[in-house]
Amino acid sequence: MREKVEKLIRQWQEILHLNDWQIEVQVRNYPNKRGAIVSPDFRYRKATIIVYNHHLFVEEYILHELLHLVVGDFTNLLSLLTENKLSNQEKQLLLFSEDQLVEKLTNILLEVRNYAGTTQSEDR
Repeated sequence: MREKVEKLIRQWQEILHLNDWQIEVQVRNYPNKRGAIVSPDFRYRKATIIVYNHHLFVEEYILHELLHLVVGDFTNLLSLLTENKLSNQEKQLLLFSEDQLVEKLTNILLEVRNYAGTTQSEDR
């Protein structure tokens, strides 16, 4: 599982221009948890991606978390610029909006990749 996740990260890092990030992978098996989560350090361009359990959609989860690094740069800057000016509710709304954007981008990129793969196989 770890090797599959690391390979996916390397592939998507290249596509998303995240090669300047050092990304550590942790695989954890908890019966009631699924998916993945990223813990980024934007200052030092380091992140840990924790993948929970084995599931069919590991690429979708990995891409989603990597996109948090892309979009999170902006959200992090916005948070720094508005520090102590936003209520907790406004901060939560900002994070929720980031997650919605990341989810849309994840779906778009996976659809484009699948479409490109279909088109290439039809051309042969």
